[in-house]
Amino acid sequence: MKQKPRLEKAKEIKPLSIAGERVRDPFDLSLSWTQLTTKEKDQILESIESSYQKPIQEAFEEDREATTAILCKGKVVEVDKGFISLEKLQGLEEKYGTICIPIVNQRRFTIEESTWNDLTAERRGDYYPTVPINVGAGLWPDPTVFQKVIRITADFDTGNWGVLALPIETCREILPIKDEEILFASRHLERRYYYAVKKFKIGVEDIDRDRRTILRQVFCVEDWPNSPLTATNPKREAFLGRDVMLEFPFEARLNPLTRRTTIKLL
Repeated sequence: MKQKPRLEKAKEIKPLSIAGERVRDPFDLSLSWTQLTTKEKDQILESIESSYQKPIQEAFEEDREATTAILCKGKVVEVDKGFISLEKLQGLEEKYGTICIPIVNQRRFTIEESTWNDLTAERRGDYYPTVPINVGAGLWPDPTVFQKVIRITADFDTGNWGVLALPIETCREILPIKDEEILFASRHLERRYYYAVKKFKIGVEDIDRDRRTILRQVFCVEDWPNSPLTATNPKREAFLGRDVMLEFPFEARLNPLTRRTTIKLL
């Protein structure tokens, strides 16, 4: 007798337990995205990635320059060229009567992913090229950016396009950032990290003492020491990509004997 084909078992949907609420779909929550903890956001994003990937992918394919897509009630209700503000996100949640979730277009912020390798014969560790930067508020005059002496040595990674990242504690030395402003999530080395997005003046002083600043979007990263951005260098103070080099622009010269990087503004 010919056997009937076996039906595949439907994938079990694990219920979410968020702030005492137990739901099967994140859009059944009565909470705001801005009220959730990192662990709660992790649960929701994992659910979103498995259940709502298609509308997100279609939104970013339709507008490849988009930075964020906002998901409310399981549908993309808005696509934004930039990072949505806290006030606008809260307005959408009020309008739709549900949690609204900002999803970042990862193609816009590429970091080539690789693990740490010891490349030296003496096994003393690998070395990143670095760029000393000064960080200031967007409205500060250029001289003030250098006088305030918020000076950080940033690891310069040419495999990174689009991400200039600082610890959120460093960002808060310059301007206040509320916890509810930590809206966005990205991945690096298969791990998720969360951040607020703010604009700062970034200053560089080169080998000839020439100075220049740019107004730049910065990722202010929560829990910096445990984030994937420090996985390859636990002592990293900041993370700077090649797009920042092109914005200035500057030339970086590496000396493998002294393990020093010199910067020349162009």
